[in-house]
Amino acid sequence: MKLSATSLLFRVLPMFALCGAAIAPLPVHAALARVTASPRTPGSTSQPSELARRRDRGVIYPPSPLENADPDPWWPDASIPLTETDRRILRQRLDELNTSAAAALAINQPKVAFDLWNRELRLRRLIGMNEELIAMARVGEAAWKEEEFYQIQVISRRLRDIQYDLIGDPYEDNSDRPMPDLVTLRQLADAFAAVRDREYAVNAYEYLLNDARDRGDVITEEETLRTIGELNYGDLNYEDAVADYEELVDLAEARGDQASRVFYLERLAFMYDQLEQPSDAIRIKQALVAYYQAIADIPRTTALYIELGNAFAATDDIAAAEQSYVSAYSLSWEAKQFYRAGESMDRLAELYDREGRYEEALNTYRIAIDIDTIANDRYGLMTTYDTIGQLYQRLNAYAQALDAYRRGLEVAQQISSRTSYFQFQIDTVSRLLRR
Repeated sequence: MKLSATSLLFRVLPMFALCGAAIAPLPVHAALARVTASPRTPGSTSQPSELARRRDRGVIYPPSPLENADPDPWWPDASIPLTETDRRILRQRLDELNTSAAAALAINQPKVAFDLWNRELRLRRLIGMNEELIAMARVGEAAWKEEEFYQIQVISRRLRDIQYDLIGDPYEDNSDRPMPDLVTLRQLADAFAAVRDREYAVNAYEYLLNDARDRGDVITEEETLRTIGELNYGDLNYEDAVADYEELVDLAEARGDQASRVFYLERLAFMYDQLEQPSDAIRIKQALVAYYQAIADIPRTTALYIELGNAFAATDDIAAAEQSYVSAYSLSWEAKQFYRAGESMDRLAELYDREGRYEEALNTYRIAIDIDTIANDRYGLMTTYDTIGQLYQRLNAYAQALDAYRRGLEVAQQISSRTSYFQFQIDTVSRLLRR
């Protein structure tokens, strides 16, 4: 939402005072109004956890603004507990601080904005961990969008300290520890996700996942597993993500949710391609073909048949690859999807060429020429003539290669593309013929 110039002025002017150290205490509770010069009581400032110290050994970080021990004018003595009235009034003031920070960011003042937000986060801690976690998730998301990586690190380190207090070191056996409050744990996991600290977020979500499974809460199980899968997928951690999505497929099938099942299958097909695991890709894509054929989605079905052909070819299942390409051709030709029909014939011809079945490859390329001609795809026609010429040239059939290159040149001249290339090929093959 864009702010008007007037409202921006009145929202932004107070923010510089909010950042100052000399601002008068708020007239909230008697304790709020009492300014004291005494330092915080020992132990009131959170220290880096053992996990953070061990994981970050040898790394020197600047002091975190979230661990600033200077007394805050709004609550100078952290040892004094807040009453409900204090909480209500301080919460209102912190909401205003958040509004001022958002306004500063809107006028491209990120330093002012995050100084304000860090002050808010320090004071939110006094109200309670749950409010602090919600606020850190909000500020962390803003930091991620603004690419404020130092701020992301600051929040992440604070979150790791909280996680250590809640569930212990995620790299050790914590089975003897009591189960933490689930609401707090979910807020912690969401905050980790907001700053894209995937490893720690997944660890926290796995506690929630195991709890949902123990309680037989299938809906929460799937929601949590999907969140974990999205985190792994977004972090390109496909090895872990495929295991998540394989489980999600089973859960979606069990409750008859076809839309979710197909979404999960599509993700799996992509990831197995990226992992270069064609056998798994084939299994997933065959399931997708069955679905898209059932709903008569011809474009997606033909595309999948071509992808299946490529996967079968990668596993040297030549007969299955050939059948997949032919299926793609038949469907796309009937549906007058000439681009896809031509692509399927190109892939089939390449397969024949690779297998040394040159006559079949040439016959298939001739079918591709007919398709390109019908579709008036002159660029495709030019490319196919070039491919035929190269194949004949490799077979030392120079007369046929010369004819293919000349036909390719004619098309190239019509679209003003690659004419010099075809002329070079014609000259080369002509010299070979004169030998």
